[in-house]
Amino acid sequence: MARTLDSVLGMDDTNIRAAIDQLIRIAEIVEPGERLVVCRDPADDRVLECASAGGVELIVTGDEDLLCLGEYGGIRIVRVREAT
Repeated sequence: MARTLDSVLGMDDTNIRAAIDQLIRIAEIVEPGERLVVCRDPADDRVLECASAGGVELIVTGDEDLLCLGEYGGIRIVRVREAT
C-alpha cells in the first residue's frame, strides 16, 4: 500500500504513515464467504469478495479490470471523479 501511495499519489513518508494509521483505525476486517472468478486479474476477484462480504455499496478505483465491470452484485465500481 505504501508503494502505491508514493508512486500513484506522490505522498511523502509522513503522509503515507498517517494515511495507513487512519486506515487501520477505521478498517473493518471481513472474511469472504465465497470465492469469485469474475475478473481477468484474480487479485481483483479478492477485492470483490471482500467488498461483498463487507456489504459495501461502492468501490472507488483506478484499476481498469474492475472499472470495466461497472457494477458487481449491486456494488458500483467507479473512478474517484465519479464518486464525488
